[in-house]
Amino acid sequence: MKETFDIATHSPEQTFELGRRIGAFLRGGETLSLIGDLGAGKTLFTQGLAKGLGAAGEVVSPTFLIHRIYQGRLRLHHFDFYRLAGESDLESIGFYDFQAEDPPAVIAIEWGDRFPRALDEPILQIEFHTGASETDRRIAVRAKGVPMDEWRTLVDKAGAP
Repeated sequence: MKETFDIATHSPEQTFELGRRIGAFLRGGETLSLIGDLGAGKTLFTQGLAKGLGAAGEVVSPTFLIHRIYQGRLRLHHFDFYRLAGESDLESIGFYDFQAEDPPAVIAIEWGDRFPRALDEPILQIEFHTGASETDRRIAVRAKGVPMDEWRTLVDKAGAP
């Protein structure tokens, strides 16, 4: 079984739509670790994810606040680890409490690769790479804690944009 699969998007709307479609199928308890350079599409994807979860209102990057909460059919905790100095900061922002939330929420973390040992499984690691044009993205998806075929089925059900 392949450990990684790639999805191509060719516009911001397609990246948003991929997030929306995945969000529509999540059940709670999933962690999405979003990785990529500045401007690669992490926040845009999360905006779509929130829409797929039924959250109302504007979804913005939590870069300066570190954490934002959005409520839809499931709660979405949106974190940005970019400005955190070390894993000890996770305790001070209550990150571990949010992971243990009941009922389970969805956690989306921009720059989730900064502290990978702190993340509870199941984890869907989504890595955004810029493509040939300014709007092209290659999105590499990896799974941990759930067999890749289950994540692949979820993404296939969501459908590529």
